[in-house]
Amino acid sequence: MEPLSGHSLYNNIAVMKKRNIYLYALLAVTLVLAFGSCKKDPKIGGTKTQPLDGEWWVTTKGSDGSTSGIYSLNTYNTAANTPDSLWINDGNNYYGLKARISANVSNLTFSATNAHELYYDVNVTITEGKVLPMAATAPGSKDKTDSIYFKAVFTGDPTVYTYSGYKRTGFAQDDH
Repeated sequence: MEPLSGHSLYNNIAVMKKRNIYLYALLAVTLVLAFGSCKKDPKIGGTKTQPLDGEWWVTTKGSDGSTSGIYSLNTYNTAANTPDSLWINDGNNYYGLKARISANVSNLTFSATNAHELYYDVNVTITEGKVLPMAATAPGSKDKTDSIYFKAVFTGDPTVYTYSGYKRTGFAQDDH
C-alpha cells in the first residue's frame, strides 16, 4: 500500500491548473480574433440622382386619344452615378421607353432632346419632366408619396405622350 503523501493529488491539481490555463488562453485568443476581425460597417450612401430615382406606377395618354393601363416605370442613376443624368425605363411596356436622359436633381426635373431610345432604336424627346415630393396619394394605403410627370415624343410618331403617376410605396394594396 502506498503512503498518503498527497503527492499524486498535488500532481493532479497542477495538471488541472495547466489545462485551465490552456483553456483560458485559447478562449482569450478566440475572443481577440473574433472581436479584432470586426470592422465597422461601411457607410452606405445614396445615388447622386436619388431624389429622382424610383419605381413608379404610371399611365400614359396620347394626344391622339390613346391611353394605357397602369404599368411600372423606373428611373435610376447611370453607371457613372453623376447628378446630371439618369435612366428612364418602362420595361418595354406600352410604347417602350428606355433612354439615358438629362437630370437636374436640385430642381427635381429631367428632360431629353433626341435621346437614343434602346428598345426600338428611335429617338425620344422628353419635356416637362418633374418629380413632385409627396404630391400623390397611393390608391390603396392612402399614403402620401411622390408624383412623376413628363411628356414624350418619339421619332416617326407625332403623338405627344403624357406620362403621370406615383412612386411605389411597397404596400401590396398600392401595387398593380
